[in-house]
Amino acid sequence: MTKKLIVFLTCQRSGSSVTAELFHKFGMSLGTYRFHEQTNEKPLGCLEALSVVQIDQELHRLIYGFGEDALGHLPSHKYVPDYKHIGAIMKNRDGLRPDLSQISPSLIWRGEMTIRAMLGRPETTHYGVKHPAMCLFWFYWQHVFSRIPDLEIHPVFLLRSPSGIAASYARRATVPKVEHDMYDLIEVCLRRQMEIYMAWQGAKNIIRFDDEHYVNDLKKAVADCGLIWNADTFLSVFRRERTMAVDYKVDHPVQEVYDRWLQLARSKT
Repeated sequence: MTKKLIVFLTCQRSGSSVTAELFHKFGMSLGTYRFHEQTNEKPLGCLEALSVVQIDQELHRLIYGFGEDALGHLPSHKYVPDYKHIGAIMKNRDGLRPDLSQISPSLIWRGEMTIRAMLGRPETTHYGVKHPAMCLFWFYWQHVFSRIPDLEIHPVFLLRSPSGIAASYARRATVPKVEHDMYDLIEVCLRRQMEIYMAWQGAKNIIRFDDEHYVNDLKKAVADCGLIWNADTFLSVFRRERTMAVDYKVDHPVQEVYDRWLQLARSKT
């Protein structure tokens, strides 16, 4: 039986958690793994399987020389990352991607076993996986997916303005001054997403995380993925303030990448 894996490809702070939660409520399984930042009060955590996060951390250290946790997962009162320096490193190394021969067979096997286990419920046909770093390591995950027969991949691309992402980073770090240090990092993520989108020949969706487009884009993606929309469920989960940000154009090359994304999204509606 063919199973569908909905892969959320997104920059951090782009609405992926609430979107994945809604897909889950509409019938998408997240597997049985423990979630990153899962607690008794927050049983779904960030809706990111901890095993997937751990693999992405290893890939991050291999390619960039530091773990993805350097990008803001440590408590801000203990450690405030140098986002500008981190973004510059990632942008400068963006073309230095390893091929699969440089990835250990054991890490590829771990990825395959992680996804196979996630798909293990015989009564379920629709699954989902998300972690912002997956777009950085698509060469790895696409290979892992290809090793699993009867698996249909449906990418869903989350899109938010650079100014909105940066403002959300700053709020989470509780350090407003970091907002303008984020743009290299955001540019790397948006470019990788664009690269994947343009190369992908199968079904795919764009969801714009803003007040004007989010609901309609979400409804279309839910339907295209074969799930059933429920307005009451949506209202029970979604809070409009999650999308609120002052969107403005930024004086950085990331703005051009984002504008290209907007053109693509408009052409698909």
